[in-house]
Amino acid sequence: VIVNERKHRSIEVGVRYRTDEGPGGNVAWEHRNFFGRGERVRAELDVSAIAGFLTGSFRKPDVWIRDLALLTGLELASEDPNAYESQSATARVGLERRFREGMTLTGGLAFRAAQVEESTSGRQESFGLVSVPALFNWDRSDDRLDPTRGGRLSLENEPFVDTFGND
Repeated sequence: VIVNERKHRSIEVGVRYRTDEGPGGNVAWEHRNFFGRGERVRAELDVSAIAGFLTGSFRKPDVWIRDLALLTGLELASEDPNAYESQSATARVGLERRFREGMTLTGGLAFRAAQVEESTSGRQESFGLVSVPALFNWDRSDDRLDPTRGGRLSLENEPFVDTFGND
């Protein structure tokens, strides 16, 4: 077996057409092994006729102990479907613990500030949501890309409270 290290940087480009959004596309840049210890930095821009998202993420594996990763993320979003118009910014920080092959538990803290305007009434509201996202993944399939046996389980919960005092 000959093993070679993959290039540290990659660029992705995609185009699409969705019946509910129309034409769209995305471009992403990723840098693996950013500081030389397996870190991953990623930036992505995704646009369509009714929405645009700019996201950035950072993942640092084995942060304090083995199989514990630090995850951070930022997102700026703008959406303009027929019913509303929204601008938002989201920041997340969390930890991901791998217990054994195929089983991970992720938890953290997130904040989302959003301004939403209804198209019909023109009513505008602002939200400041603090949440505690949690995710459990369990993959018992025999092959990640082409499974023929096994199963996958994913449980996700994100309770939140609005810090701006809206209902």
